Amino acid sequence: MRYLLLIAFISLPAQAVPVIPSFNSGSTSAKTTSKQNTTELIESWTYSTGYEYTINGTNLSITGNMTPKTISTGTHTVDGVTTTHHGIDLNSKPTVTMHTQGAATQMLESYQGPGLKAFTRISRDIITESVTETISTFSGN
Repeated sequence: MRYLLLIAFISLPAQAVPVIPSFNSGSTSAKTTSKQNTTELIESWTYSTGYEYTINGTNLSITGNMTPKTISTGTHTVDGVTTTHHGIDLNSKPTVTMHTQGAATQMLESYQGPGLKAFTRISRDIITESVTETISTFSGN
């Protein structure tokens, strides 16, 4: 029994046969196509937290405080930053009358309060396409 076990572990040498290609020429080609679509969105907000108040003209008599009382008109929060808006108390504006009755008179009163002044939105799509073609030709002697 000992002899049989020994025979099972004896191996024979492996034989290899060389492979020789049987073609003389050939070619291969590859094509890769890719497409990328990117959507870009840009938004911009412009806020004013104060105010502008003006009175001007000709032939005017102005009485009272030229600077109306400033009051808080609200707040807004953007990205965790809270901002307080300031405007004027419209009941504290100065009184304007005509200086000389019958004379040429011009008056302009303007008030721009706090808040959103401008909003801009730009949205655009960027499409990128790429095509790569590779052709290889070979021949043997």
